[in-house]
Amino acid sequence: MADLGTDLSCVSDCTSDMAEVSGRVALAQSVARRYQTPRGRLIYDSNYGFDLTGYVNDDLSPADIARIQSGAAAEAEKDERVETAEVVIAVSVAGIMVVTVTLDDGNGPFTLVLSVSEVTVDILSVK
Repeated sequence: MADLGTDLSCVSDCTSDMAEVSGRVALAQSVARRYQTPRGRLIYDSNYGFDLTGYVNDDLSPADIARIQSGAAAEAEKDERVETAEVVIAVSVAGIMVVTVTLDDGNGPFTLVLSVSEVTVDILSVK
């Protein structure tokens, strides 16, 4: 069983009690952070990030959605703990995207479901 590490609980901001998370929750939070960070925003890693929030409320064609799904999967796979990633995006007319990410971390697949708005990426579930 692969060790997925421990980190501070943090998607958009750390918790007030500086709680720690480990395992798949830590990995899921790490992937969620990638999805709200514009590429090039980190000064020490110009290849980090794939900002999904920028696509919310865009008029996306099926080809656009396929391209975004592919880019989001490739971004998740940049994390050394992720062996493979598949992404499915459902676009809502309410200005929300539901993003389902199936990650294989070497211990088998698990699913991360995110709600993406113009300003936030929230984890709905990790199973």
